Order: sequence, then C-alpha cells, then structure tokens
Amino acid sequence: MDAADLRNFARRDWQLIAQSKEDCWLEQKARMTPSEAIAMAAELNLYVRSIKPDWPDDEERAADLAAHMRLAELFLHAARHRA
Repeated sequence: MDAADLRNFARRDWQLIAQSKEDCWLEQKARMTPSEAIAMAAELNLYVRSIKPDWPDDEERAADLAAHMRLAELFLHAARHRA
C-alpha cells in the first residue's frame, strides 16, 4: 500500500457506497421470512455480547423500554383515529 492507494481510498464515492449498502439490506430484508429475521437478530445479539458482554446495561434497557412504550402509544393513537 502506498500514498496513491490511500488517496484513491479516501476519494471513493462514500455516499454511493452507503446507498448501495442500504439498498442491499433493504432487498435482503424484503426477501427474509419472519423466522430468518429472528435468526439474524439472534446472531447479531450473540455477536454484540461476544464483544461487549455487559450489553445491554440498565440504562440501555431503560431507554429501549421507553422507546417500545412510546411506539405502543403511537400504535394505540393511530388505531383510535383509524376507526
């Protein structure tokens, strides 16, 4: 690796790369069955715990619960206004 290699790397179209990754994930998720999605989530959970065994901590759990409760409120609000 030399200076030219580093310049070429730095000059990559990072926005295009990010969009390509996002498109790829969207396509993959659209093709997944619910059981495949659950299996992937379980694998990601195991991976994160392998590099951060204390995850999630109490603060992260509280934030996650708050987010889920807020989402549940939004669903209830939408259901009431849909009827």
